[in-house]
Amino acid sequence: MAEFRPEGSTSRVLAELARLWEQARVHSPGRVTQKELAKISKVPASTLGGWATGAAEPRDLDQLVRVGAALAAWANEPAPSTRDWDRLMLADRARPAPAPAPALDDVGRFGHAATAERGPPGWPLREVTDPFRFGLEVHRAIDLGDAGLPPLPVYVPRAHDRALREVVTAAAGGDSAIALLVGGSSTGKTRACWQALHLLRERPEPWRLWHPIDPTRPEAVLTGIGDVAPYTVVWLNEAQFYLAPDKLGEQVAAGLRELLRDQGRGPVLVLATLWPRHWHTLTVRPGPEQPDPHAQARELLDGCDISVPDAFTPTDLQALSGHAAQDRRLGEAAERTEDGQITQYLAGVPVLLERYTRASPATKALIWAAMDARRLVSWLEVCGHHLCCFM
Repeated sequence: MAEFRPEGSTSRVLAELARLWEQARVHSPGRVTQKELAKISKVPASTLGGWATGAAEPRDLDQLVRVGAALAAWANEPAPSTRDWDRLMLADRARPAPAPAPALDDVGRFGHAATAERGPPGWPLREVTDPFRFGLEVHRAIDLGDAGLPPLPVYVPRAHDRALREVVTAAAGGDSAIALLVGGSSTGKTRACWQALHLLRERPEPWRLWHPIDPTRPEAVLTGIGDVAPYTVVWLNEAQFYLAPDKLGEQVAAGLRELLRDQGRGPVLVLATLWPRHWHTLTVRPGPEQPDPHAQARELLDGCDISVPDAFTPTDLQALSGHAAQDRRLGEAAERTEDGQITQYLAGVPVLLERYTRASPATKALIWAAMDARRLVSWLEVCGHHLCCFM
C-alpha cells in the first residue's frame, strides 16, 4: 500500500490529518499503517488511499472523525472534535483553487506537501533554544567582557515566577491557560516568560511556540489562529500591539478567547506581557453612556494578570548573592543599584548606552548638561556638609 502523500493539496482537512499522521508515527512507531488505520476506523482502505494521494478529499464527516480519533490516540493527544472537522471542511469549501502539485520526493510521509504549505504555525519548542535568534524580544544584558558567559545572566526566580509556573503547569496538564505579566519597563517580564518555557521544552508532547508578527501583529494572529494546533504556546510580548488597535484588537481578543475555551484544540498556552498603563487601558470598564472599545480584551485578560515588581525584595537579593560568584553581572548589578532594581540595570543599561551612542549632537549636549548639573548638585551637597561641620 502506498504511503500517505497528498501531493499539492492545500486542504486544511488533509493538513490536519497530515500532522496527526506524523505525530502518530513519532509516538507509536511500527504501529501506524494504512491497513491498521482502516481496521480501527472502519473506513475503507480505498478511501484512505484517495486521501493519502490527494486524489480525493474527505466528504463524510463521520469517517473523518473516526480516522482523526484513531490517529490522535496513536499520537497521544486529544482527538479533534466533530465541530473542529466541520469547521475545517467548511474552510476547504471556501478556499481558492489548489496550486500545481510539487515534484514527487522520497519523504514518504502522509501530508508532506500539505504540512509544508499549511502546517500549524510556530516552531517546535525543542528547537527554540535562543531567544535572540528567534526574535522573542528578550532584552540583552550588560557585557562586562567576561569570556564564556552565556548571553543571558543566571536567572533568579521570584514570587511572580512561582505564580507563572502554576499556569504553565496547568497547561502542561492539559488545560488551556493564559498568563499576563504586568510590570514596568525592563522589570523582567519577557525573561520570566522565556524561563517558563523550560517547563514545556522537554515534555513528551509536541509543544510549539508561535510568535505572530507578520505583516502586522494583529493581522498575523487573525491569519494563523485558525490553524493553531494543540500544544502551542502563543507568545504575545507587548500585548498592547495585538489588543489595543480598536477593531483588529477586538478581533484578536475574541479569537484568543475562542481558542482558549475550545477543548478540542487544547491545550494551548498564551504568554503575554503589558505595562501597567496599557493593562489599565485594556481592562478599565467605561461608564454606562460611554463606548466600550476593549470589551473582548477585558474579558480575555480578566483574572489572568501576574504582577512583576519593579525591585528585588531582600529575600530576592539574598538569593541573587548566591549566584554572584557564578555570574559577575549579577554582582555588579547588586553593587551598583541601591533600590533593588536589578533587572533594570542588567537589561536597561545596554539600551540606554545604545541610544546615547546613536543620539544626535544636540541630544548628547543635553545629556552632558544634565550630567554636569548632577555633578554640581553632588558637589554642593558635599560642600554644604563640610561647612556645617565648621559651624
